[in-house]
Amino acid sequence: MLKTKEIENYVTPEILDEMEITLFSIAMEFATPETYWDLVDKANRILGIIRSNSRFLEPKHALSDKKTLVKLQDPDDVKFLEAVFASKAKYLITENTKHFGNFVLKDDSRTGRARIANHYFYVLTAREFVKTVLKRKGLR
Repeated sequence: MLKTKEIENYVTPEILDEMEITLFSIAMEFATPETYWDLVDKANRILGIIRSNSRFLEPKHALSDKKTLVKLQDPDDVKFLEAVFASKAKYLITENTKHFGNFVLKDDSRTGRARIANHYFYVLTAREFVKTVLKRKGLR
């Protein structure tokens, strides 16, 4: 979907750095001596797709106030909220819903409609996002 421009992805250099670390960590976790280079190649190709098909931004508003950081639980993740806010993104797609769940408006839920400052968006896992997109296209 990213390559075909069906979705827009917004990144900062810090977000790309974290994506790279995560992808290579996953590759290392599952690699065997026989599959190591294949997995490294796949990680590099994924990063290439992300780099060449994403919009780079420099958030103008720092969201590192104490209230936001307490809700976030992990101060290192503020870069994702700043990107969502700066781009006015509709979705924050993450498997790390624990850290972003406090922004979800529905009690006792880690995913769903969320708010940061005056911007509303959805915190979704990748699986939930794909289901949402397929439903909007009438494919589910």
